[in-house]
Amino acid sequence: MSKLRIDRYVSGWGDAEPCPCDSGEAFSRCCQREKHRPPVMQLPILRPPGALTGYAHPKCYMRASADCSEKVSREHYISHGVLKQLGGLTVRGMPWQAPGQQALLSADALTAKVLCERHNSALSPLDDLASKAFEKISQAANYSSNGRHRGRVRHYFVSGDGLEIWAVKVFAGVYEAGIAAHESKKVKDFGYIDYERVAELLSGQRVQSDGGLFVTQNPGDVHAASVNFAPLVADDGQAVGARLQFGSLQFDVVIVAPAAGFLAAMKERHRPTVIDFNGPHRTSRVVLSWDRNVLRVKRIGIEIEPSPSAIT
Repeated sequence: MSKLRIDRYVSGWGDAEPCPCDSGEAFSRCCQREKHRPPVMQLPILRPPGALTGYAHPKCYMRASADCSEKVSREHYISHGVLKQLGGLTVRGMPWQAPGQQALLSADALTAKVLCERHNSALSPLDDLASKAFEKISQAANYSSNGRHRGRVRHYFVSGDGLEIWAVKVFAGVYEAGIAAHESKKVKDFGYIDYERVAELLSGQRVQSDGGLFVTQNPGDVHAASVNFAPLVADDGQAVGARLQFGSLQFDVVIVAPAAGFLAAMKERHRPTVIDFNGPHRTSRVVLSWDRNVLRVKRIGIEIEPSPSAIT
């Protein structure tokens, strides 16, 4: 099995190859900003076009931006593209469920009027980024777990920034829809959210350097085609972020500075540069794009068992 460098970044794409962001441009003219550094995928513009409207719709969680339209739209608070890949969402701990109960909800059931039409349109590119990211993470895990014969290393490219901001969107939507639950109670009934911070992040402002995306592997099947969601709630009731479980991968996104102990324990899991899936005979590498200087490779290595249903 081919081995990948774990101490520095080695590109998986040639200069003249099509860019892995799927733009159709050559890699050297698209996301490869510097040789021997991880590529950087440009994020879409998330602000609505034109001048500020000056209107804050009371049912839109972006109302703090004062840039709303007068109509609200029915929004999938967990992206429709991701849900379609998975056939639905497995939920537990929701306000209407008994302790320990879980249920599979269809994509059509997971909608609410939580965004105005103007912001719904502006933020829709995040759903595409997340859908592609989960698709490529699944492909990487499946490729490496195929134990029937050896294969060369495969590289996959996803937007770390896109996943991070998309998770903020999910967090805000689930909270605003009134289904975010903590200890079987609606967070909206006892807690609060920083709407101004949400509006800033979903308008393109960066998450604080000690917040953002943390990636962890938990015990379980890395191939499991399911997403579970839970809010992260501080002791004072503030909803400070979201936890999404995709198979055995856990994505924590914190929009305010986390507790010092949490940061110390999760430092190496904060905005990783690469996630390596090491199977019995194959290895794949997911490269995460971050729009900031990456001076040191942060690597998460995942050892996975072969799956009889994995793709070849």
